[in-house]
Amino acid sequence: MIYSENDPEQEASLHTELEQRRVNLVNGRKEFFNASLQEIEQIVKRKKSDIEFIRLAESRDYRESLAIIRNSEIPPETDAKHTLLDKFPENI
Repeated sequence: MIYSENDPEQEASLHTELEQRRVNLVNGRKEFFNASLQEIEQIVKRKKSDIEFIRLAESRDYRESLAIIRNSEIPPETDAKHTLLDKFPENI
């Protein structure tokens, strides 16, 4: 997670820098790039050194969800998706 006063500007700058490493060449709205967190941090800090780069986000909802799954009858992550999807129809 990167904290910035001007997120759209920061994002556009990062996308410009990583354009040659775009993963989806067909749909430009798919914003995935082949870059490590270390590379992203270096690019961001080179452009603005006082940016706060947070490597481990709080992710409270995610961690609470994992705890619920662990303490329920739902199987571990690999099977949880299939178990939940089996309860719902493919089409409505």
